[in-house]
Amino acid sequence: MVGVVLYVMPKWQRAQIIRNNLAPGIALLAVGSAFSRIVLWYTAVILLPMALAVLVMGKLPEDLPRSTDPAIRDHPRYPMIRRRGIAASIAVMTVILAGVILTAIMVR
Repeated sequence: MVGVVLYVMPKWQRAQIIRNNLAPGIALLAVGSAFSRIVLWYTAVILLPMALAVLVMGKLPEDLPRSTDPAIRDHPRYPMIRRRGIAASIAVMTVILAGVILTAIMVR
């Protein structure tokens, strides 16, 4: 998942993504997996297919402004990026739902 996120994001945002999102997430995963095997199960069942779902979005252009910048709507590729982002978010939600259902079936 980390590799996919770094592949999709523009180069100028990678350091910020690692510092603010990926490093805390990996730390929580490491701490959680030390105490519970269910964390490793969710990693296998949810995070790996989720990486494929994020790949639906494809690489973002280097000149894309931050999502909080109002100028993002003026970017020439914004409508396409928005559609792909919505498709990726629906795919991620589907993967999470499938993982929860699979877990409920396996635990039962």
